Amino acid sequence: MKFDKKALILVLLILMFFLVSCEKEELKYSDIAYFANPVIEDLVSFFNVNNDFQECAKYFSTYFLSSIPPENLEKLFLKVYSSIGPYIDKTVEYKSIKQIKNNIIVIYSASFRDESEPVLITLTFTKGNPDYQLTGFSFDSPRLRSK
Repeated sequence: MKFDKKALILVLLILMFFLVSCEKEELKYSDIAYFANPVIEDLVSFFNVNNDFQECAKYFSTYFLSSIPPENLEKLFLKVYSSIGPYIDKTVEYKSIKQIKNNIIVIYSASFRDESEPVLITLTFTKGNPDYQLTGFSFDSPRLRSK
């Protein structure tokens, strides 16, 4: 059986085009900044003098808030605040982003008065109706780990 080189090349080109077009585009922070920036800014602002928990709570999903009553969540925030102190303005820095199915996980670092090293803040967003909602968070630092 004799193969036509032109037909073989055409099939290979079509196959390569198909594989390249199916490649998943990497998520960039600029793709999610419109909903992530207000959340991180309000979250860290809680750790300043005002401690306005309601500014933070509005971003959490209904499911999240039904799992953890707002008063318990506020107590958790106050406990973190008592360990690391107030947030130092304009120190939030984006570190990484990862998408796992419908979840977008964003890691930031920020400085707090009573913590000698940057605090890592991880936010998990899930596509809600109609926008992304905060469905999880964590704070990590040497001081928090020692408590």
